[in-house]
Amino acid sequence: MTCNCTMHFIKTSTVEKLVLTAIRKVSSYVRENEKEFIRIVRDAASTEQEQTAMEQEAAKLNEGITAQTGGCFDRRGRSESAKGVGGEEPGTKPFMYVPGEGGRESFRSGWLIWLCCCAILLPRISRQVLFLCRKELIMKDMKNTCKVALVQAEPVLFDKSASLKKVLQYIDEVAAKKPDLIVFPELFIPGYPVGMNFGFSVGKRNDNGRKDWKRYYDASVVAGESEFQQLAKATKRTGAYISLGFSERDAFSGTLYNSNVIFEPDGSYKIHRKLKPTGSERVVWGDANKDYFPITTTPWGPIGSMICWESYMPLARVALYEKGITIYISPNTNDNPEWQATIQHIAIEGKCFFINADMIITRNSYPSDLEEQDVVSQLPEMVCRGGSCIVDPYGHYVTEPVWDKEAIIYADIDMSLAAACKMEHDAVGHYARPDVLELKINEK
Repeated sequence: MTCNCTMHFIKTSTVEKLVLTAIRKVSSYVRENEKEFIRIVRDAASTEQEQTAMEQEAAKLNEGITAQTGGCFDRRGRSESAKGVGGEEPGTKPFMYVPGEGGRESFRSGWLIWLCCCAILLPRISRQVLFLCRKELIMKDMKNTCKVALVQAEPVLFDKSASLKKVLQYIDEVAAKKPDLIVFPELFIPGYPVGMNFGFSVGKRNDNGRKDWKRYYDASVVAGESEFQQLAKATKRTGAYISLGFSERDAFSGTLYNSNVIFEPDGSYKIHRKLKPTGSERVVWGDANKDYFPITTTPWGPIGSMICWESYMPLARVALYEKGITIYISPNTNDNPEWQATIQHIAIEGKCFFINADMIITRNSYPSDLEEQDVVSQLPEMVCRGGSCIVDPYGHYVTEPVWDKEAIIYADIDMSLAAACKMEHDAVGHYARPDVLELKINEK
């Protein structure tokens, strides 16, 4: 079902242009949440009594918009500059549909437009309205079981082609099991260069480190180019959703990003860039400048990802919880025991399945002709031990952590748990206090 929102204009004043610009800025968010908005509108106006109540609420919002914009709009949503000397011009339509005009369909379209405007002009009010509306929704019916294939493997460091070949081989291997979701670790293309510093020290760089960095840069992937095309074909061939960590090279600037992509069975994809690289990662990858909190809608509910220590950013976690995720994917390079406590906590907190996608890295993974061989030679034989596993919404292991070896971890996860466990705790529902605490998210 598509969302048809009709708007009529009288004159294009400066204020109207500004409002239109604001609406366009949130249009991508509306498209991502289109089905939810439609359900809100339909469910909320199911009776005449409820429609009347919503009309009254809309009038209050209208008054708020008028106050916030210094009276630029009258009670009918029209700009004052669009009025004639004698009042309303004959045969003109209001700037936006207003509740009550043109029947219920007009009201529904108008309510959606008001939500868009309020998201820009009155973020506090719109956030409360959306939260209250969401509380009235029942979680979507989901397929009962999701078959996951979690790949813990050793990347081919600094080699884009060889790393991609290994990914495609694993996809073909697991295809025989007909998984619904295939998950790979962080930066699997072209690998995570643990321990390297690329010639950086405080206030200093050196040429040898710069050569290694350029080599890694060349091995990074530009989204949409040939590597992505091959991955999209593999996704279509298997009919599965595929999550993969990769070093993303921006198509226009020289910046690298620690990114994760989720492909859908039709070959389309969404990319998440790591918000804040951790520690010395910042000399290699930049802060995300877009793709903050994308989610992918699946038959098992919305899924999203947080890369490695992003999961130690509480507000970032809540941003995903607010989108209703049922599967939380964490591509990472964390093999310390404390991390296992972290992932169990997040699964309980978010009432979601946590897929912990770690990798194996040995000292032999590093090319023998790197400039920084003195650093590599001091690394332990087993640089990263893995520890990949799946945790259920109660914090219990669905699969135990796997250490010190490559493995494909298969699991049939019971998606009924994602809803059933919210009986006593829902961090963004009945166990929240939006009137006391609120999170402002700048989507991009």
